Amino acid sequence: MNLAARLKNPLNKYRPIPFWSWNERLTVDETRRQIAEMDKAGIGGYFMHARGGLQTPYLGEEWMDNIAAGIDEARKRDMGAWVYDENGWPSGFGDGRVNGLGIEYQQKYLRMDPVGADPGVRPEDEDRTITVVAGSDGQRLRFHYEVNPFYVDTLDAHVVKTFIETILDEYAARFPDDLGKALPGVFTDEPQVSRNGIPWSFTLPGKYREAYDEELLPLLPQLFSPVDLPTGEGEAPAEPCGSTPSAVTAARREPRPPVSYKRTRYRFWHLVQELFVTSFTQQMYDWCERHGAQLTGHMVLEETLLSQVTSNAAVMPHYEFFHVPGMDWLGRHIDPPTTPLQVASVAHQLGRKQILSETFALCGWNVSWEELKWLFEWQAVRGVTQLCQHLEGYSLRGIRKRDYPPSLFYQQPWWDKYRAFNDYVSRLGMLLAEGEVQFDVLVIHPQSSAWLAFDNGKNDGIHELFQPFLDVTKTLEGAHVPFHYGDERILARHGEVELRGTGFRTCDRGASFPACGLRVGNQLYFAVIVPPCETLARSTVELLQQYADAGGALVWVGGKPTLVEGEPSAELPALAQRGESVPDCTVLETCLPKQAYRLSVIDDHGAEIERIAATHRHFADYDGRGPADFYFLANADNASGYEVVVRLLGKSAERLVLETGATEPLPFTREVNEVAIRHTFAPMDSLALLVYADDRALPVAMPALVAVPAKGTEFLDLASKATPASVAVPAECTDSLDSASKATSLDGEWELQLLDPNALTLDYCDFWIDRKLIAENEHISVVQGRCLEYGRPVDLRLRFPVRAAWDFDPDGELYLVLERPDDFQIMVNGAPLTAHDAGHYRDTSFRKLSVKGLLRPGRNEILLETRFAQSPAVYEQLERAKVFEAEKNKLTFNSEIEAVYLIGDFGVVTPEPFEQLPRHALRCPGDFLLTRAPSSIPLADLVQHGLPFFNGTVRLTRTVTLAADEIHGRRFRFADMRAHVASLSVNGTSVKEWFWRPFEANLDGLLRPGENEFVLELTNGLRNLLGPHHLEEGESYAVAPPSFYKEPSVFGCAGQWNEGYCFVEFGVEGTQIA
Repeated sequence: MNLAARLKNPLNKYRPIPFWSWNERLTVDETRRQIAEMDKAGIGGYFMHARGGLQTPYLGEEWMDNIAAGIDEARKRDMGAWVYDENGWPSGFGDGRVNGLGIEYQQKYLRMDPVGADPGVRPEDEDRTITVVAGSDGQRLRFHYEVNPFYVDTLDAHVVKTFIETILDEYAARFPDDLGKALPGVFTDEPQVSRNGIPWSFTLPGKYREAYDEELLPLLPQLFSPVDLPTGEGEAPAEPCGSTPSAVTAARREPRPPVSYKRTRYRFWHLVQELFVTSFTQQMYDWCERHGAQLTGHMVLEETLLSQVTSNAAVMPHYEFFHVPGMDWLGRHIDPPTTPLQVASVAHQLGRKQILSETFALCGWNVSWEELKWLFEWQAVRGVTQLCQHLEGYSLRGIRKRDYPPSLFYQQPWWDKYRAFNDYVSRLGMLLAEGEVQFDVLVIHPQSSAWLAFDNGKNDGIHELFQPFLDVTKTLEGAHVPFHYGDERILARHGEVELRGTGFRTCDRGASFPACGLRVGNQLYFAVIVPPCETLARSTVELLQQYADAGGALVWVGGKPTLVEGEPSAELPALAQRGESVPDCTVLETCLPKQAYRLSVIDDHGAEIERIAATHRHFADYDGRGPADFYFLANADNASGYEVVVRLLGKSAERLVLETGATEPLPFTREVNEVAIRHTFAPMDSLALLVYADDRALPVAMPALVAVPAKGTEFLDLASKATPASVAVPAECTDSLDSASKATSLDGEWELQLLDPNALTLDYCDFWIDRKLIAENEHISVVQGRCLEYGRPVDLRLRFPVRAAWDFDPDGELYLVLERPDDFQIMVNGAPLTAHDAGHYRDTSFRKLSVKGLLRPGRNEILLETRFAQSPAVYEQLERAKVFEAEKNKLTFNSEIEAVYLIGDFGVVTPEPFEQLPRHALRCPGDFLLTRAPSSIPLADLVQHGLPFFNGTVRLTRTVTLAADEIHGRRFRFADMRAHVASLSVNGTSVKEWFWRPFEANLDGLLRPGENEFVLELTNGLRNLLGPHHLEEGESYAVAPPSFYKEPSVFGCAGQWNEGYCFVEFGVEGTQIA
């Protein structure tokens, strides 16, 4: 079966593999049920991920029974049941088993403090002193290490080996026949060296001496201060912990030659890089190789030069030792592009087809499918092929619903439609993974220069280094020049100069062919760019010399490096004179060989549209008819659309419809050996094209273009948030101004039917502890913290007021929803609630109890009483969580106090008007009233008309009378959608479902003279039910646990609070028949 046929229904190996958060008491039956849900939704596998809230003992028998069930279901369904290597994150501490072995195994940070002039004075913690030396001003400096007892020393190979034996060997012993099959491999998550300054390891002095034949201890001041040390003798304590006696003796007696601080910093961080790669990542990779398994996951803080220094030294060298290298992307924003480009560069160079991204964490409960698509496509156009959704919650009970939402799982009202999204991203990922990558330009990555500028303080020099590097990156992207980064360690291991001849691919772009290329594994480059940097590795200099000697195209941008591995070098000035030099990025593209350009995306004035990113893959045979080139273009702009002309090498082209996997003709013109395609990108839009070297595809007529108002949304971190007044779109997709009178507006009231119950979140209450009134009308998030302050079991009473209007129907369907109702005594208006469990609502832990007939117009109250108690282990873990995130990330409470909900047949109103906020949000002061459910509602505004907390599907009906001459050539459209899914039926016939733009449908053959019934169904998400409701900023695009708390908690400082309620809009606007 050829690729085109397989694209219709991609194999599971190309499909998303979400984080499946195991955060509750696990049962085999529930585990199997949830896997069936994933399979139904088009998900290809799952990472079985222990996470905060887990109540099943980690790695115990019950845990392993559920792992076995996960593997068994994967085997039956041809899915992948991946194990996650830790309880919580970051990976490496083995659920406390490894760091619990003692100080030799624990993470350490290097600290420097001035001490008194008297050498006999020692601090109380003398045993953690490494050395005492004289600083440049004569001040004696004490260097010591600080211990983090809750993580591990990842620079020590023995420590990592212990971690592997503790965790991975357990799985290998239990499931030896499944590794590499139904259990494909292991996810490792954010292993790190330090996120708290310069790292230390007991191995460093010896490893430094072994690597450089030099003592490290006398040079430690240079890691903090930019001083070159004069000749002199270092001083050290008699027996510094973590150093051998020989190291101390040498530090005392040997005179030090003048040493450059830049050389010391280069050597130190290069050593940290080598130790971390070989001790952690390579050991993990080797274990997987021995067991026929695959290693995937991602490093921490991959984004910038500065973020990488202490956490990893450098991230790119690690990707060599992942079978499926990965990254993560948090929140509803884009930029900088360095993160996906780094991982994709190494993957393409070393032949890794799949590139994983853990993404969508912190996007919040309201993130739309269009936004999810936009975020994934922004990464995919830079190389990512496989989606790991963060996350799917086994449960939403308690803290679990606040775990960096959303949970993209069965709890969502739109879950039954979710396969369409997963099919889409799977097709895109499959094409990017299976196609041949041919990029011509290599950019040397300047991470080693960041090492020289890091001083554990302001680190200003690194900021000055990163921006020019980012400028080079964005200039090439904006000019649509495909390129990779070259990591210096990867270049040293896999780089070589290749002369013209065997191995060169045919130049099909009409330019003179270069004399040589620089090969890095599978990739061959014809131009090398050196961005502004201060130092290069000696191996890099030698490789560039060979490349320049062979006639390679070498381009220097801005300030040239002056150092080799942190020291002046005689070879570098001569090399820096080779090739071309440009002062900045403004003329960079003119220095590149013509063959570096594979496509152009221009406006009518010939200017490249920088916000449209593009990538290319080649297929030797796409559909059984010969070669094809796949191009994918994505608009990074969330607010603006662009009319463009795409120019590509080839003779004919088709559009590839990723929603179905089919192709469709499109208008194009041919000019010599190029095709030109005119296309209008909506905000967050994309375009997939197949281009052929023959005439197999025929063009269709080019549509006329007219201007229509542009609609968009606002996101974080965009260079421009302005919304243009208009954007050009094909005339067939809009009414021309001349025929505007033919459009029939459908805005206004529509008949309303709720296909899910309405809801009211009760999150403010009065509460008593041990019969003492603590607060009135206080937010529920405060209650847990107040109870924890007692440090012992307490009796807790909660009183939730509920107000109902005179037209409220007490005999309508009505349920109280709460978590673990058996833990509470419940009274409604003074009467004990004796109702039986009526099933679950959204999450299986949200239990329904009927309160039909128990509420009345006027004031009502719901009273809950419980014994709040935590085990001593919980209190101990709360203290540990204050020190390091590993303990917080696996925190589990015994008792949790949460909001409760009313659901049923009612409306919810507030006497005060709503305030319009940015990001399509609304705020009202609260004081909600239950009313009779609305029977009709404005299509553009459901929230303000009785449905502020609603989550689910509404059915909206409108009858439209049309004359006989009005039923032909009509289209249904709306300007914008504030919902996750919309579907339309006309006169009983299903017409279309929408998840993203364009919001239109052809009505040919569906209309009739007289009355026509339009039925529109809209489905939203859980945001208006679960919040966060009370952030001062309104709708947040970086939602984390603290976003839900009024006061500081173990999860961090609370956001700025507003007692009012923030909701997001629900509805569609600008609806018409045109």
